[in-house]
Amino acid sequence: EIIEDGGAKLLPGSSNIDKDVTAWRKEINQMLPIGKNAVLGGSKKSLMKKLEELDALAKGPYLCGDDVTLADCAAFPFLWRLNTEFDLRTCPNIQKWLKYCESNNIA
Repeated sequence: EIIEDGGAKLLPGSSNIDKDVTAWRKEINQMLPIGKNAVLGGSKKSLMKKLEELDALAKGPYLCGDDVTLADCAAFPFLWRLNTEFDLRTCPNIQKWLKYCESNNIA
């Protein structure tokens, strides 16, 4: 299924991109309890490990390549919050993506 918002296809329909979007959404869902725990004073080590794994998946300029997708929409609020809480300097691709989203009014 293709979801459209003002003409932008958030799930483009390409099997490779669809797989990437699904993978990102799964990874974000796995990260949520780890991030919540860290924000509430738990271990940052587990969170940073997961974020570094996510950082390696970013294809840029958006998470799944050249176009904004549902993965970007799902990930942005959580990764933005974690960046403001923990300063994700060890995740340069995520930081670059966050800045790109903000500068292009995707956020």
